[in-house]
Amino acid sequence: MAVPSDIRNLLDELPEEAVVLDVGGWAATDPRADWVVDIGPWETRGYYHTHLGDKAVSTARVTRDTWIVRDISDSAPWPFEDQMFDYVICSHTLEDVRDPVHVCREIARVGKAGYVETPGAAIELTRGVESPLWCGWHHHRWLVSKNANQLNFLFKPHHIHSPFWPAVPSPKLLKASAAEHMSFRWEGTFGACEDIRVDFTDLDSRLQSIARASERRTSPRTSARRVEESVWNAYRRARASVGTALSRSRR
Repeated sequence: MAVPSDIRNLLDELPEEAVVLDVGGWAATDPRADWVVDIGPWETRGYYHTHLGDKAVSTARVTRDTWIVRDISDSAPWPFEDQMFDYVICSHTLEDVRDPVHVCREIARVGKAGYVETPGAAIELTRGVESPLWCGWHHHRWLVSKNANQLNFLFKPHHIHSPFWPAVPSPKLLKASAAEHMSFRWEGTFGACEDIRVDFTDLDSRLQSIARASERRTSPRTSARRVEESVWNAYRRARASVGTALSRSRR
């Protein structure tokens, strides 16, 4: 994936001897990367330009020997020494993987500085990105946000795809800031944690607050959101009542 211009300039200005790791670089390896770690094999690298028609970029710095095939969420440490890399790139990968917190810890362990990018949380609560039938991208597992020097991962639950859930109905209705990618620059080290929400009401309130805050205030949909939220809450109560009644009838 393309990185912002300031990161591109930083990478291009690194001295020749600086060593760069691309985490999850199988689909579109950064041209400055010297190493790649990804579950995708060397033989099928470059998926975006070979299968999706994107413009190919030179990856001459990476060789078969510096292409490490592995599940980056595996609990074992990556096969790299501490601070082996001068810079680590991880672009549009963390939202896909099973354990992004572990991946972040390994990135911070093996790198001296780096750049992380994911879709913003709001786009994952928006219909029409891939299909009007679901929110965001079908294969993404996490809503990613940042604060200070830490990344936060909130599990993307299935119920947001319900037609009754008050999602943002189209990317066109997102505020410009909400439609932007989540960009995170770090140096030295950084933190990562899962935002664990056990109570459904707490979780759903958090998700709805993200959706409400990200929709353009000038949108005609804004006035309809309260109605949608009322319908969603009524649907939940009715479903719970039916479930309770069915449970009692089976006793």
